[in-house]
Amino acid sequence: MYGQKWRGRQKKIGVVLVTILIFSIVLGSVIPFIVYGDEKDKITIKAEVGFSSKYKIGGTTPVVLEITNEGEEFNGEIQINVLVANYSNVKEYVTYEIPINLPKGTTKKVTMNINPLTLQKYFYVTLVSNSKEVAKKIIYATPFEPERGFIGVLSDDIESLNYLKNIKIDIEKTQVVGNRLVELNTDNFPSDISIFDSFDLIIINDFDTSKLNDNQKESLKEWVLEGGVLVLGTGVNSSKVLKGFYNEFINIKDKGIISINDFSQMESITGKIFETESMDIVDFEIENGKGILFSDDIAISSLVNKNEGSIIIHHFDLGLNPMADWQGNSSLLTELYMNNVPDLVEVLMTNSYRNYDYRLNNYALRLFPRPSQSLLFILVALVIIIYIVASGPILYLILKYKDKREYGWFIIPLIAIVFSSIIYLMSSSSSIRNPVASSIGFVSLEEGENSGFMEVSLAVFTPKSGENRVEILKDISPKLSNYDYYYYYDNYHNTLNERVKVKINMGEKNKFTFYNSQSWEMNNISGKTIYNTSGPLNSSITLKDNKLVGTIENNLGFDLESCILVVGKNYYYIDRIKNNETIDIEKELASSFKSRYEIFDDIFGKSYDKKDMEEKWGKDIKAEDLQRIIQRRNIYEGYLDTMYNSMSYSVNNNTQASFGDNYIVLYGFNEEEFLEGVKINDKLVEHYKQNLFIIPLKLDYENTNYFEIPYGFLRPNIVSNAGYYFDSYDDSIWIHNSGDLDFNYILPKDINILEFQIQFTKINSIEEALIYNNAKGEWEELSPLAYSHNTNDYLNDEGTMKIRFKITIDNGQDAGIQIPYLRLKGDK
Repeated sequence: MYGQKWRGRQKKIGVVLVTILIFSIVLGSVIPFIVYGDEKDKITIKAEVGFSSKYKIGGTTPVVLEITNEGEEFNGEIQINVLVANYSNVKEYVTYEIPINLPKGTTKKVTMNINPLTLQKYFYVTLVSNSKEVAKKIIYATPFEPERGFIGVLSDDIESLNYLKNIKIDIEKTQVVGNRLVELNTDNFPSDISIFDSFDLIIINDFDTSKLNDNQKESLKEWVLEGGVLVLGTGVNSSKVLKGFYNEFINIKDKGIISINDFSQMESITGKIFETESMDIVDFEIENGKGILFSDDIAISSLVNKNEGSIIIHHFDLGLNPMADWQGNSSLLTELYMNNVPDLVEVLMTNSYRNYDYRLNNYALRLFPRPSQSLLFILVALVIIIYIVASGPILYLILKYKDKREYGWFIIPLIAIVFSSIIYLMSSSSSIRNPVASSIGFVSLEEGENSGFMEVSLAVFTPKSGENRVEILKDISPKLSNYDYYYYYDNYHNTLNERVKVKINMGEKNKFTFYNSQSWEMNNISGKTIYNTSGPLNSSITLKDNKLVGTIENNLGFDLESCILVVGKNYYYIDRIKNNETIDIEKELASSFKSRYEIFDDIFGKSYDKKDMEEKWGKDIKAEDLQRIIQRRNIYEGYLDTMYNSMSYSVNNNTQASFGDNYIVLYGFNEEEFLEGVKINDKLVEHYKQNLFIIPLKLDYENTNYFEIPYGFLRPNIVSNAGYYFDSYDDSIWIHNSGDLDFNYILPKDINILEFQIQFTKINSIEEALIYNNAKGEWEELSPLAYSHNTNDYLNDEGTMKIRFKITIDNGQDAGIQIPYLRLKGDK
């Protein structure tokens, strides 16, 4: 009887459960599906990655989205997943996210800047609300290798410039631009300086530049100052093209249209006949302009060097005939750009760096000068000793005396709890338990300017494992650091496990969420921004009697500390240049040079030798101050090592390269808070900052009537029809083939050369050493003795002195030579 009743109850329970299950399936699948489908059908997404669906791997890339909502109001986020790693059956993504509100019946355009790090041919764009996917779209794009950038063209008549696809902007001048040519307009022209890093050239022709907004013009200016190359086609449209740049970026005077009829140099460069009798150009007067293409003695293309970058100004319109239809147009531009713009060659040679914190190693970020915890360690050790003594012999003697030794079973744990609480309270106030941030910034600042370009690398450390949120209060166009790219291919059909490594919120304040973090793991973020100062830094420095003499005036609004003044291979340490202070400079120029590491040992002490550091800085120096010195030395070494490495490279036929400049460079640190604060897990944390300012200083020839420039200070541009390798460590050149090796020294303008001398070593591979006599129009044998008569005969109208080595290589063996050094004396 009992069994039958129980079986009856089982049937009833089963019927109820089945009914509930069926009802749940229907309700849980139909209703949500209808809502999901309704929202998805009524939201449409249009998107484009990069420029015309092209992007450069490793470059900051805009994603332009147009989203239309025909359904109910939507509040949520747009998410884009970017692959960063593909290994061990796992795909790791970075999710870029931005909040969006879409009322019913609205369309919004949104631009999100992402950083694709792999050969990713498709991207998911997802709309999410309350962690629920509302709509998704796959967008496809073509990735381009990181070693070659785009050529951006801004013009109202892009069709007339189609021939630009045939110019060859690569070291060997063998690969046409082709589909790396990108059409720009006012909508997609970058306003974020980091996007410009995807471009090797920006060309503007027949376009009203006043239509660009202030952010676009300012970002373009900073990009050029940091090494970018801008090309301007002018001619009859010169006022249109220059309208947005007058008196802001380019000091240029339009003296009217003139007609030219000598095209011999153009024909000589290209081997193509210029089949027209005349061409209209603009007669420009350009401050600091240097002619690079001439008709008779009239410059028809000019070069202006701007800090580390260049501006090429064509005095004619690139898109009008006869230039647009001439068969030699692309060949001419190839030769002009590659042979006359060393900055472009350097960009191409160093274009494969992965992230812009390449001058840093993680060790430098870990060296922040955290206050010493030695007192805490001593106190904790003392508490532990007291605990051991109290819970051991003292407690034993007391309990033995009282004959209560059995009480030890609960007294000892009680004492342990008390002492553990004391240690916990002591350590809870220690910075060791608290998250911290460490950043290193590089600020490139022109002398006389009160704003510069800053690259920054930030590291965050937290004791908490798992999920950690980081917020930077200032927008620095951030991206993740320390990810290699290009090595992972994202296969659309790959079904590996997927996980999000980091989520980046691209809202008003840039927020990062790191997942699966280890305790005290270092997470890195890089960024770029404009750094504004209260005023400029100015100098008046010249070379006289084998000394560097003059003044440096600091009006930046803060002190510069641990400064190093670099003059050629001379390094001078200046402890501090205070704000609103002018210091006098009088430094002997060395005739022999130590290695950079020996110099740093002299300046900072041997960081690996405690005794040497104590002798250098004193035994009473605080631990955090000593750590600051060690970190700054490490930053200097990392930065200057990178400068050395980027100047050591191979150069192929008929290419000009620049191996340094004729500037003096002042380096100095400050510890200003430029990020406006860093939050970790919603709390402001201690932020340790080191900002290195890099300020080139020009020699002042105006306030002195006589000057001397020693060997090694002026650096040549090099042009060769023989391949070679240059090593800046010892200024050596290894020649691969027989041919000519030209050294072009660009001397200061408006000076009178009284005497000059070329120091060189003539080895067997140098068949002839020659110098060009412009007065005679011919090459003549180069003498190792001083030239003191008719010295200006060896300068052309642009102030350039040319030296040529004729090289003969036997048996295919490379030959090593030294760069010739120039010294000179002059007056005004």
